[in-house]
Order: sequence, then structure tokens, then C-alpha cells
Amino acid sequence: MSTRWPTLRVLVTSHVTFAMIAWFVLLVASVGITFVTSIWQDIDVSVWHFVATQGAPWVALGLGIDAVNSYLRLHIAHGRTRGDFMRQLVPYFFCLAGVLALLVTLGYVVEGGLYSSAGWQHQVPQAALVHDGGNVVGIFCGYYLTFLLWTAGSSMVAAAFSRNFLLGLVLSPAAILLTLPGEALVGFTSFPIFRLLDDGLLLRTGPAVALAVAELVGGCLVLWTLVRDLPLRPKVN
Repeated sequence: MSTRWPTLRVLVTSHVTFAMIAWFVLLVASVGITFVTSIWQDIDVSVWHFVATQGAPWVALGLGIDAVNSYLRLHIAHGRTRGDFMRQLVPYFFCLAGVLALLVTLGYVVEGGLYSSAGWQHQVPQAALVHDGGNVVGIFCGYYLTFLLWTAGSSMVAAAFSRNFLLGLVLSPAAILLTLPGEALVGFTSFPIFRLLDDGLLLRTGPAVALAVAELVGGCLVLWTLVRDLPLRPKVN
């Protein structure tokens, strides 16, 4: 992989390392919040769920932006094509999303053991694929699709801003909507507007998954149209 896909190797190595550090920080924060809260009230809901849904997607967003902003022009400068970059970027989305989903799922498992030892209920707020803190498969799948959408959407916006500042502003709302199916699968907590519209936007599992897959394909196609002839210097008007 280091010879045929050097950018993929560098992206996965550096970003997975950062993701693991961020996961550890979030997990420690979650445990700290849990113990502090338990001093004056009983714990009956997953604290990690709120930390993971509000923190981890933003990690995916930052890494998706960095993948384009830091590595695309570097990739081209080393004599490789934009198409070759896309062939390595899409597998990167799947690798990073898998690692992030695995780490988040592990957080639920660790928290579940903590709650069990303390005699607390490990419940998760309403979400289509999560249901409860012990639903490991549902948790992993829900977050996997969520992180795929967040990473692809953030890379799309980064590529748009790299082409034209106004184009980036126009596509930013579309990227937010791109995350909607994932938010429905794990809980509407990342964007305040989604929390306000929780009851109206909650999708059933099947439609949410189908919409997530369709949006992922569409987002990658839009990303390719932005990257395939991306100028080395961005335009400002």
C-alpha cells in the first residue's frame, strides 16, 4: 500500500492516531462527567452517548477537511493526478469511519461495564439503530454510516472552498443536510436545528440507511467534480 497508495497510508496512519487520542480524551471526559453527576443524582442514561454524538462527528469533520486541505495539493505536487487522489480518498473515508465507529462502540462497552458495576441503567436516548447501550452491532453500523457522511461532506466543503470561497459557502448547507440520515440513526444531537426538529425528522431505520447510502454516493460524485480540475490556487470570487 505504501507504494501504490502512499497518500492513503499517510492519511490513515496520521488520522487514526489523532482519532485514538481524541477518543481517549472524550472517554475520560465522559467518565468524569458521569462520576460528578452521580454525586447529586442517580444515573439512568448514557453520558457517553451525548459525548460521542456531539464530539466524535466533529473529529470526523476536521479530519475530512484536513484530508483535502493538507494532502490534495501535496499529492499533486509529487506528480500524481487528481484522479489518483480520489481513488485513495474514498477508501480513506471507509477506513476512518470504521475506526471511529469502532472506538465509539468500545466507549459504549466500557461505559456499560462501569454502569453495571455501579448498578445504573445503561439507556440510550431514542435513535433508530442504537436503541440501548448493549446493542453493539446497531451502534457500530449507525456510527459507521454517520462518520462516512461527515467525512465525505467535510471533504466536499473543503474542496469547494479550495476552488472558490463563494462556492464553499453555497455548499456548506448541503453538507449539513448530508449528515441528516446519520443523525437520525444515532440521535439528533450534533446540530441544534436537528434537536429542535427531532420528532419531525426522525426516520425509520430502512429509509435512513437507504438515504445515507444514496447521499454518500452523491457526495462522492460532487467531490469528484470539484477535485478533478481543481486549480492549484483557489479563487476568491
